[in-house]
Amino acid sequence: MKIGLNTMRNKNMSNRLYSALRARYKAQIIEAEADVLNFFENPVAVAEHPHMVDTMDILISKLSEAEDKLATLEVSFGEYNE
Repeated sequence: MKIGLNTMRNKNMSNRLYSALRARYKAQIIEAEADVLNFFENPVAVAEHPHMVDTMDILISKLSEAEDKLATLEVSFGEYNE
């Protein structure tokens, strides 16, 4: 019985870790999208950024990285999302 309980605890912990990573990457995606949209839709509001293209490039990199991480997590470790 003890082995079964440890297995359940390990599975529960693995699921929580998977869920935490998934939530982190989704939040990073939402944050980067919001920032990029702000630049596109309110360029005057972000005028304190003299190098807007450079800043937007950094944001796109952050967005891409978070999307890649999420995709990798789901493809390679999706079995922990149960």
